[in-house]
Amino acid sequence: MKIYDEEIKKVLIRSGWNEDRNYDISEYIALYKQYGYDIPIKVKEVLSAFCGLVLKIPCYRYWNYYRVTGKNPGSEDDFYYIIHIDPKYFFSENCAKSEWLEARTYAKDMAAFLKIKDVYPFGHIPSRDCCFLEFYIGENGEFIGADEGACYCFGSSFEEGIKKIMTSSDTDFECF
Repeated sequence: MKIYDEEIKKVLIRSGWNEDRNYDISEYIALYKQYGYDIPIKVKEVLSAFCGLVLKIPCYRYWNYYRVTGKNPGSEDDFYYIIHIDPKYFFSENCAKSEWLEARTYAKDMAAFLKIKDVYPFGHIPSRDCCFLEFYIGENGEFIGADEGACYCFGSSFEEGIKKIMTSSDTDFECF
């Protein structure tokens, strides 16, 4: 997958990504299909480029808070979005079928709110106790974050979404 912004490219390379990366996503495609997803080409491109990686993305909101106030908002990791790209997280064998159906409904509700056909779960930021934030790719490659009935479209592409996390304080979520 081609990334044009040099700063984003550096961050992704430090996380193990390269432009020629082509991860075998057949296992993920089978899981998505099992739960009623039809996978568009843009989603496949993102998955094959980033599945299996842990991305460490500098978060502008926290860096800016530190720069303006001089106060550390928490631990060193609080200055980053540590995103685990692993769709299997969403299709855990430990979950009951009712939980999978609820998650699918949640994704459909989010897509309707964002006025796109569908969204595809692909990553998360774990906390000590549970998932802190989940990430989805829209049918056209949109980069979306979600947390308990609230979501935010970071960008119309994966690259644009990463750029927004790195450069903008305007990343507040809206309830759907």
